[in-house]
Amino acid sequence: MLVALLAGPLLGEWVGLRRFIAIAVGFVGVLIVVHPGVGEFHYAVIFAFGSMLAYAFFMLLTRFLAAHDAPLVMLFYSVLLGAFGLAPFALWNWVWPPDATA
Repeated sequence: MLVALLAGPLLGEWVGLRRFIAIAVGFVGVLIVVHPGVGEFHYAVIFAFGSMLAYAFFMLLTRFLAAHDAPLVMLFYSVLLGAFGLAPFALWNWVWPPDATA
């Protein structure tokens, strides 16, 4: 839903009204399945929203760069950025195996 909302202002690819209504109805269906009823707000929702926002911008950036770079180049740089960007978190949580057979 966020990609459809941001594609118009950022890429000039506007979504029609019927398609946007279909996306909104699907999103409401996802909300019902994920959390039926009304309850308390858990702080972990903020992490899920941040993840959704980052993935939406990744999708929009990929769409924008598709006109300028080859697919393998974009794949290489996204993997490289992910590896170096997430390496500190992986090293921070690293646990050595007890022996070579584990």
